[in-house]
Amino acid sequence: QFETLGPLFVQLNTPGPETAVESVEMLAALVHFRVLEVLEYFPEGQPSFQGGALQATPAKFQEGIITAFLMLKFGVLDDEPYSPSDKFPPAVPYPLEPTEADRH
Repeated sequence: QFETLGPLFVQLNTPGPETAVESVEMLAALVHFRVLEVLEYFPEGQPSFQGGALQATPAKFQEGIITAFLMLKFGVLDDEPYSPSDKFPPAVPYPLEPTEADRH
């Protein structure tokens, strides 16, 4: 019912004056929809590829999926394997590969 018959859905799909916010939950939903639209997951009300994937994702994983999409968008996450670099200062206790002495 919430996908097609709820008051928020009906108001958003009815041309006319601005949507009247009736509750905190409705305001949160409107902000959420606007954020997803700005991120181009639902341009012009239709889901993009990422929006479709987000729709098919269980709610408990959606925040992580959005984070992964943004990391891909900005080039932070890619298909290259991660390898630690020696760019960390010596004061940072970055974990190293275990040595033979560590294994005994």
